[in-house]
Amino acid sequence: MEFLTPGQKIRNIRIKLNMNQQDLVSENITRPLISMIETGKRNLTYDTANTIMGKFNKKAKKLGIDLNIDIDYLLRHQYEDANIYCLQKLKNNNINNVISEVLQISDKFNLLEVKAIAYKAMGDLYFDNKSFIESFIKYINSIDVYKEIKKNEDIPYLYWKSGLCKTYLLQYKEALTYFNLSRYYSILYDNNKIRTISLYHIAECYIKLYDINSAKIHINNYLYEFNKYNKSKNSNYYINANILRANCDEIEERFDRAIVIYKSLISEIQNFESPLLGIIYNNLGLAYFYKNEFNKSIKYFDMAIELRTKLDKFNLSHTLIEKSNILLHEKLYTEAIKTLELGLKYAEMYNDIQYLVKGNYMLANVYNALNDNNNLEKIYLKIAVLLQNTDSLDIILIYNKLLNIYLDQNNFSQAKKYALLCQDLIRNNVNLLYCKGM
Repeated sequence: MEFLTPGQKIRNIRIKLNMNQQDLVSENITRPLISMIETGKRNLTYDTANTIMGKFNKKAKKLGIDLNIDIDYLLRHQYEDANIYCLQKLKNNNINNVISEVLQISDKFNLLEVKAIAYKAMGDLYFDNKSFIESFIKYINSIDVYKEIKKNEDIPYLYWKSGLCKTYLLQYKEALTYFNLSRYYSILYDNNKIRTISLYHIAECYIKLYDINSAKIHINNYLYEFNKYNKSKNSNYYINANILRANCDEIEERFDRAIVIYKSLISEIQNFESPLLGIIYNNLGLAYFYKNEFNKSIKYFDMAIELRTKLDKFNLSHTLIEKSNILLHEKLYTEAIKTLELGLKYAEMYNDIQYLVKGNYMLANVYNALNDNNNLEKIYLKIAVLLQNTDSLDIILIYNKLLNIYLDQNNFSQAKKYALLCQDLIRNNVNLLYCKGM
């Protein structure tokens, strides 16, 4: 796309209307001035542009031509036209189709705000496609540019989405940092929505890290702020906050209290096809499983599967994998493998790393019970790959299991490989803990 200087625009329009420079001469505009403006040796003033525009409109009307331009168009510089063009492209087109051109133009004309908006749009696109590493990188790029131009209103959103990327990558400690930054900037720029939502996700991270006291504090703070800034108690986040409360009870093995919360939430949800019911049915299935009430557990898991198959396939893997707990308990290994593999298929489809890890762990338990070391090795290798980009120390345990498998096989080269990987991870984590202590 070519962007013209004011002088180039005047020349092009003049030629289009079959006019020469002399035709633009008036009391205060000489032919040499027109020539210097067209060659970029003199700036175009508003008064000159207004006079020239009048002559263009008069000639266009005579020729029956609709110019469809104004003085602002004549006066705009190349970078201003480029900025308008790029913003319209980002607003009205598929980001994949325009991003290369937009970034190239923004580099050429140093359009930093366009670049920040483009990175944000790319981050959202990657996020929607469950490509969380790429999404995180684009959000951070956008934050960096926004900070450079000191335009920070979008930063609360960008830090919040960065934190979500980290949670989907199971990097909960890092996620906490980004959610706290999101909360800080949302308070700074009076963004009550992000301010409140960040609290919810902070609580969720603490649950994943098994810091239940901190989780409860942030759940209560979230509900306080939610009630302060929101009128409706039917909000997804309001219901999810109470689900987090029940999660805390489950971790503390207060299953009856969790069941009471879940059943009270069912009565509050007006839409009987709400995906939130899938979460509640699933969690009731788990709670009854832990109470050894398997018939009730199966009932709620099946209700969750039916609803999620219809409305929420993104989370269908959760229920299929959780239901396999009952099959494992009953030693129905063949059925458990089929159910787990189906759950893993959905988890892989939606890049759900948490349940890819969880499902493969459960599959490893099946193969361990069956003394199937070949499949057990394959599963541990899959888990090792999944855990590489997380902050979970479980990877050390997986490396140890692989080390033992290869020792039993007398495969000393592979055993050495995983022994060294274990040593490196242990050393790195000891150093990290030492530095934190300093």
